[in-house]
Amino acid sequence: MLGAPGLAAAGRLWAGDLDPRDPIVSPLFGDLSGLPPVHTYQGDHDLLYADAEELTRRILRTGGLTELRVTRGGFHVFPGAPWIPEARLTLRRMSRVLRQP
Repeated sequence: MLGAPGLAAAGRLWAGDLDPRDPIVSPLFGDLSGLPPVHTYQGDHDLLYADAEELTRRILRTGGLTELRVTRGGFHVFPGAPWIPEARLTLRRMSRVLRQP
């Protein structure tokens, strides 16, 4: 759903005049210490999959709590396609996390 040329163009638009390594552009380059628990739902067919793995590693290095759930065959923003079973399952998982006290 998201190819490399489109991703590069979207990244340039997103960054605007900022450096792509500015934490406002990419949280990968920010201070990740002190975050509340982070739950990441990622498809393994998404170009950003490697970034999700790196984000998880960096949060863990700070001593933070994080969970990365990877959906086989999941494409970019697959939970936004609730007509597929994988999206419905992920949305139920997200709901459970949000309902936790």
